[in-house]
Amino acid sequence: MKRDPNRSLKVLAALLAATVSQTTALEAHPMIPGITGYPALMLHPLLLTHQALALAAAALLIGQSPGLSRWRTLIAFAACLALGSLVQGAIPNLFKYYWIAATALTASAAALAALFFPVPPRLALPAIAVLGFLVGLDTHGEAPGLWSKAMSVSAAIVTGSILLLLAGFIGSYHLPRPLRLLARVMAAWIAAATIMILAFVFRG
Repeated sequence: MKRDPNRSLKVLAALLAATVSQTTALEAHPMIPGITGYPALMLHPLLLTHQALALAAAALLIGQSPGLSRWRTLIAFAACLALGSLVQGAIPNLFKYYWIAATALTASAAALAALFFPVPPRLALPAIAVLGFLVGLDTHGEAPGLWSKAMSVSAAIVTGSILLLLAGFIGSYHLPRPLRLLARVMAAWIAAATIMILAFVFRG
């Protein structure tokens, strides 16, 4: 049977539509005026600098690694993000300064995407999994209770999965050399930005 090349995008679109339709009553603090509920939870990781940079680095890694299995990567990312959230809830003070580690590892992952094409899957997959874990460490519920925490985690997973699928889908095509170069420049910019953040932190 012929495989549908767009199957992953169709499945994710259906999952996203079903999830949003069932969670419109959720409350989330509106980081963007007028956007509340589950869509606000989905936007949350994109509006926090360290999480947004981590997700961007993960997307660039999967885009720069055409041989990497998209579904295996999504499963590893989602599982590690959920695990990070569980660790953060069980030992809240263990990663008090976790964002320093998150920033350093984001810089390393972005540098990997900038330096290599293609990025070897044996390097890209664990790097994406670790970035998912770090995003999970800073994923909190909007209200007390397990349900709120679960919705925040699921929203972060959906947002990250959309980025990873889109980047993987685009990266699976033979893109012109200028576009490949642009992706590596973006990865280098993320690495430089995160290193600069760390430099300011340690300088202060």
